[in-house]
Amino acid sequence: MKSEDKKMNQKRITMVCVGAAVVIGIVAGILLWESRNIGQTALDGTVPETDMQTGSGNASDGGSDAAETVSTGVFQVISKIDASDKNVNWQAESYISITGQGDSMQCDSGDVSITGGKVQITKGGTYVISGTVTDGQIIVDAPDEKVWLVLNGADITCSNSAAINVRNAKKVIVTAAEGTENQLTDGKTYQYDDAEKEEPNACLYSDDDLVINGSGSLTVSGNCNNGITGKNDVLILDAAITVNAKNHGIRGNDCICVQNASLTVTGGGDGLKSANVEEEGRGFICLESGTYQIQAGEDGIDCATCMRIQDGTYSISAGGGAAAASNKTGREDFGWDRDSNSSAQSGDNSASTKGIKAGLALTIENGTLTIDSADDTLHTNGDIQIEDGTYILSSGDDGIHADKNLTVNGGSITISRSYEGLEAQYITVNGGSVDLVASDDGFNAASGSTQNGGRGGMFEAEDASVTITGGTIVMDAGGDGLDSNGNIKQSGGDVIVYGPTNGGNGALDYAGEYQMNGGTLIAAGAVGMALNISQTSAQCGYQYIADTVLNAGTKVTVQAEDGSTITEFTAKKSCQSLVFSTPAMKDGMSYTILCDGAKQGTVTQSGIASSNGNGSQNGFGGGGFGGGKGGNGQRPNRGQQGSGQMPDQMPQDGFNGGQAPGNMGQDAPGENNQI
Repeated sequence: MKSEDKKMNQKRITMVCVGAAVVIGIVAGILLWESRNIGQTALDGTVPETDMQTGSGNASDGGSDAAETVSTGVFQVISKIDASDKNVNWQAESYISITGQGDSMQCDSGDVSITGGKVQITKGGTYVISGTVTDGQIIVDAPDEKVWLVLNGADITCSNSAAINVRNAKKVIVTAAEGTENQLTDGKTYQYDDAEKEEPNACLYSDDDLVINGSGSLTVSGNCNNGITGKNDVLILDAAITVNAKNHGIRGNDCICVQNASLTVTGGGDGLKSANVEEEGRGFICLESGTYQIQAGEDGIDCATCMRIQDGTYSISAGGGAAAASNKTGREDFGWDRDSNSSAQSGDNSASTKGIKAGLALTIENGTLTIDSADDTLHTNGDIQIEDGTYILSSGDDGIHADKNLTVNGGSITISRSYEGLEAQYITVNGGSVDLVASDDGFNAASGSTQNGGRGGMFEAEDASVTITGGTIVMDAGGDGLDSNGNIKQSGGDVIVYGPTNGGNGALDYAGEYQMNGGTLIAAGAVGMALNISQTSAQCGYQYIADTVLNAGTKVTVQAEDGSTITEFTAKKSCQSLVFSTPAMKDGMSYTILCDGAKQGTVTQSGIASSNGNGSQNGFGGGGFGGGKGGNGQRPNRGQQGSGQMPDQMPQDGFNGGQAPGNMGQDAPGENNQI
């Protein structure tokens, strides 16, 4: 019996262990699946709940900046400004006058209580405030009431708290009366209403919905923390507002909506900031029109969820501008930075210094945006869609970055400085113009993983792509020009790539295919890693390898047999590999290459993608990794041309006796790609 009991116990233990193993396996599988999907947006535009992070933490903001949970997905951004918010005719109302003089305030109404310079409003109504108070405060504590504060030439300074402190109300409207100048100033230290939350935390503070309107001017000086904070909605229209803040300029928890206002904001933290990631449909920013002058120590505009810009003129400096960013000499990782809080400056992740940042989605319909930022100028953890507008951008990191989709349907985009110009998993250009300078890649399409790094053909293709259906693209890239860890597909548009001068990169770089089905393409660069278009293209393309390096300024003309010009361009930098494709090119056609009017050579199109395969001019055989005899645009096979495999050894004539060239990944002699 004892022996049988022992066997039964052993059997029970075995069953328990097996069951536990099964459970552990299931949990591990779930965790693995989650880890592979974290930080990536779904195809329908939603993001997983673990993806979003808000801006840098700050105890004086109640710690909400450090929240990591998130609303569940992208939503349509609609301004919350309505007709009632536009009403500034306070003279038509029955109002109560409050006057400041020295260190005291005066009011004849029993509806307010005054202690020295501090006024407490406990009933709804209209209150007109004028005069100067050297140490006073307007306190609103009127639960479920609408309170209208009219600043009619008011200058309020509070030495130890917010100048206006809305503790409780249904809605508060602050109007800068027509023709008046108004000022609010707080002290450098506060006596908090709520010491644990450190609230109020702004010179103009509201625990409930806040509307600021009027045609007068308002200057807000936040010497302790934020300039303006609204714990719910912050709606601003028509007024001319100047904010100087130690931390954030204007912070709206649930949303910030601006219409036809003039904002001049200087802040040590973010210029404009929304913060609510915990409730669906909140934490958004909607800017319909107006002028914006923003100088921020951190992000210019930081939107927790979805952001929509419909129009307006924007001048934004973030983190000291692109000049404040550390120079990068090569991609530190082969993926890209998904962290919306990262800094481009010294590996310090505590501060984000992007021009405009949105957690879930950024849509820009029109406007004029001039942005100089230490990190990305435009950034989102989800999708960016640009419909129209004028963009003058300078970045210490990416010009424009989206974790998922980056779509350009129109507009004029000029990026004078960037590490990488446009970066996303899926980059689509349907119209408009893009003119960029990048010290590394011009376009970089990648899933964000670090396994491939865009070394076209040498690694398995990722789920990433560049799609060009229209528009004009001109890029000056120190690294790869058009770079996709997956495919590139062009069916329209005009593309000119002034690619790298070093052999470690290529004007075209892709891991899948470059399908050239329409439009025009010119890609000029070094030969070491150069690729041609793919044989699966519908339109012919040719990769011409020059006998010698062509100098910057060389005018290159490609003529057809009848003397007509197929394509023509002037080399912006030295180059040796030339890839060109136009609708005029046909199989069997001969081309004459002219450099500054002198004949360089004559070649014949053989198939869809072909090359003169001048293997003596590059290290890896024919076509500089561009196809050789086969002209298929793939990597050559172990010293043979056009087969798609790496050679066993470096050829003697191309890479210094079988050794990697000394300038691999570096600038060619006499060239300076740093910007």
